[in-house]
Amino acid sequence: MARILIVDDEKVTAELLAMTMSLRGHTPFIAYHAMQGLEMVTSERPDIVLLDLMMPGMDGYEMLARLRSMPEGKDLPVIVLSASHEDDLEQHVYTAGGNACLRKPIDLQALEKAISELTNDV
Repeated sequence: MARILIVDDEKVTAELLAMTMSLRGHTPFIAYHAMQGLEMVTSERPDIVLLDLMMPGMDGYEMLARLRSMPEGKDLPVIVLSASHEDDLEQHVYTAGGNACLRKPIDLQALEKAISELTNDV
């Protein structure tokens, strides 16, 4: 199972997602803002990142750009989770370097499938 870093400023959302991932056999870690997430990529060495786009300060797009410039984050799979209603959200996410994009509310089966595909069932 995967070591999953969840980066989301909404504590309830992050904690529910972490609990769900844990119940599914994964090892979750939570960062409540982008800078903490970047630090945890280095310290926790996750297999995959679940990244919220809309966060105060550094948003998900900026975190993704910084992550891709780090040796530890260059090839790290990132699934962007967003409540955005932007029509071309997925295209923006892929252009920014994301590997997958799921809209909130999150379909847990689709999330698990994406994690499995991107981590090759670590």
